[in-house]
Amino acid sequence: MTENIQLNLRFDADQVTKALDYSFQTEGGDNIYREDGRCAGTFHFPTGGMLDIGLTMTAKSRDEVQFHIIDFTIVSVSTLPLGKSSLSIFSESNACSSVNHWGIAERKEKNDITTVNVQARERLPIVNSNGQWKISGYLSVMIEKKENKKKTKKMARLFYFDPEGTTGTGGDVSV
Repeated sequence: MTENIQLNLRFDADQVTKALDYSFQTEGGDNIYREDGRCAGTFHFPTGGMLDIGLTMTAKSRDEVQFHIIDFTIVSVSTLPLGKSSLSIFSESNACSSVNHWGIAERKEKNDITTVNVQARERLPIVNSNGQWKISGYLSVMIEKKENKKKTKKMARLFYFDPEGTTGTGGDVSV
């Protein structure tokens, strides 16, 4: 049985950086990061599985913040020599995979922190059986903060992450 992978993305409404916090985990909660061996320093994806995507925003509870996803795209570019791999780990015919459908956001308040979670309704198939990719994710959001009872401040933000991933043995690296 092929295991699915959960990509967890996280940002804070007040952060000034563009870095999108991310983690990849199996359904059982195991990290898929390779610390050693031939594919050390990469996330190893099981061929035939699906990538599920969850997004979390945190903010101070007093700020009355919400966000709307404008778009989310994953770009995967092979790091192997030309002709040694498919265009993408998630698609045989396209290097870019867009996720446009998201579930209903769940809002929680705890210790003066608001946490808003939303899960993508779309899943990305892990289609390539053997290769290496630079995987970049780009998230555009509109953050809305109430400044007072009558005025809301809107701010468009872009966040991204940029790891490497492998499938199979990591591909044939000989030229």
